[in-house]
Amino acid sequence: MTIKIDYYASMNVSMAGNFPLQGKSPVTIAWQWWREIKKNSHNAKIIKVTVNDTEDITDLIKSFEAAPLPAENLPF
Repeated sequence: MTIKIDYYASMNVSMAGNFPLQGKSPVTIAWQWWREIKKNSHNAKIIKVTVNDTEDITDLIKSFEAAPLPAENLPF
């Protein structure tokens, strides 16, 4: 499976990689990869995310990014 992420950091960048599913969905793998990209790229913005150059999952990845973080139930 090939995932391609087009994004804007300080310029337009496109990254593609082949990933084994290992029981995970392509959306999960793309989300994990996008989080890694964001750690290394200040203010990165998604342009487009595709799986195998046919399935556009951009809106799904953007919806995960916009979702609120779950509350941490810390004992203190």
